[in-house]
Amino acid sequence: MIAQQLLDAALALPVEIERVATRQLVFGADSSWPRTSTLVQLHGGGSVGVGEDIAYSPETQAELPQSFAARTDLVGEWTVGSLAAHLDANPLHPVGGLRMDDKEGYHRWAVEAAALDLALRQRGCDLAQLVGAAWQDVRVSLSMGLGDPPSATVVRRWRERDPEITFKIDAGTTWDPLLVAELAQLGDSIATVDMKALYHGDWIDNDFSPALYATIAQGLPNALIEDARLDSEDVRDAFHEDALLRLAWDYPITGPADVPGLPSSTATFSDLRPGAINVKPSRFGSLQRLLDTIALCEREGIPCYAGGQYELGRGRTQVQAIASLCFADAPNDCAPAMFHGASPDATDVPLGPVRVPEHVGFGWDAPTRAVTRR
Repeated sequence: MIAQQLLDAALALPVEIERVATRQLVFGADSSWPRTSTLVQLHGGGSVGVGEDIAYSPETQAELPQSFAARTDLVGEWTVGSLAAHLDANPLHPVGGLRMDDKEGYHRWAVEAAALDLALRQRGCDLAQLVGAAWQDVRVSLSMGLGDPPSATVVRRWRERDPEITFKIDAGTTWDPLLVAELAQLGDSIATVDMKALYHGDWIDNDFSPALYATIAQGLPNALIEDARLDSEDVRDAFHEDALLRLAWDYPITGPADVPGLPSSTATFSDLRPGAINVKPSRFGSLQRLLDTIALCEREGIPCYAGGQYELGRGRTQVQAIASLCFADAPNDCAPAMFHGASPDATDVPLGPVRVPEHVGFGWDAPTRAVTRR
């Protein structure tokens, strides 16, 4: 199975780190919610490996250059696996500590991704070559909300550009049967409906009625239903048997033990075997947890699909690289970064599947709307 092969080969790679640097990317600086990410740069042997820290808090992002500059303990000769063991004992935290919307895994993934990228560059190969695999074109779904008040118009306009495009739609508590019926008229283009109902107490609080759950489940019978909150019998009863088989999980999945419905599970949010798992590398933090989870799902026959976290640079193509090797034909939520903020009228967005270019390392540089801030 590809995930186990990737894990074994990646952890054994030697990597020499001579210094740590950062630069930052900013998108929408003039908007009400500018997005900043920090690129972690590991230099060694004339090469530079890059990972992306996607922490959402502006305060955390402001601290990250100083936080990473202080980690001189990363300098040295390692394997990717021995560096990971070092991070187990010496976690990565921003200087101001972890905030409510900040996850330790975000910082660790930036370093482990950069280390893997550097190790592959020092070896002169890409991730597929490392295990003798072939890159596959990546099917991607365009992720979006439907506005306030919600409308299916934007979905229809994108489909006018590309009738084959599929979508991962953020649901809202103001959805009604008429809107769901409009979405249903678009056929199988709605691949996933993200309820975002498990962020309770975090940055969003979607409390859907059982009736709305039932409307979505029945009205969109081919869509995955992601992160529903199954905290009452009324809600569970809203899902008929077929819909229960389409329940997918994202927010609570950070390692193998979080996959519900299996003997090895410690999950408390559900006891049901998943219809699919959304795999967001930065949420797992480590290569070990990421690839162990994918390998578990491969063994159990549980479908996976990739998820992004608003990456602005190399981090987005690293998500696409994992998807290409592990679940290329899934409804992957990792469209190119050029889709960030793009309208259906944009002529510079690359429609269709993501085709992996010839490259060396883990991920590749692709066009972005973000600007660099040193």
